[in-house]
Amino acid sequence: VREVDALRRPWLLVVDGFSEDLESSEMLSHLLAETTHLHLLLTARDPLGHWAMGYSKVVDLPLPQLAPFDAARLLARRARRPFFAADFEGGNSLPTVPLSMGRELLLRLRESPVMKEVKGHPGQILAAAAMVGAELESLLKHPLVLQV
Repeated sequence: VREVDALRRPWLLVVDGFSEDLESSEMLSHLLAETTHLHLLLTARDPLGHWAMGYSKVVDLPLPQLAPFDAARLLARRARRPFFAADFEGGNSLPTVPLSMGRELLLRLRESPVMKEVKGHPGQILAAAAMVGAELESLLKHPLVLQV
């Protein structure tokens, strides 16, 4: 860290998914106290309004929802198994050929009850996708849909 700071040029440290625990806060406070050219960018799920490190500026920047097709694409790419026609139909038909990643799948996902529950929020989409595995019979039986 001192070697990079000795270059006397601004440098950026990005901490993605920061959690406001004591150990992390102390480490970052120490880094800021020991360097003169460090700029720090923290991303977090929860606002960091209570986190103070001397000369700092905390900005709560809420991110907009993903567009419907982008949200559907994220769910499709992060699911742990492919999607089948049976995922979108009320019957108990057995999975046949997986739907290919294309307009038809994205349209079906966009209109699915799961997507209505996650409301375009990237974190919720990723959590929903993690639940789409071999054990899930149909997208209509997704835990987010059943809890409504």
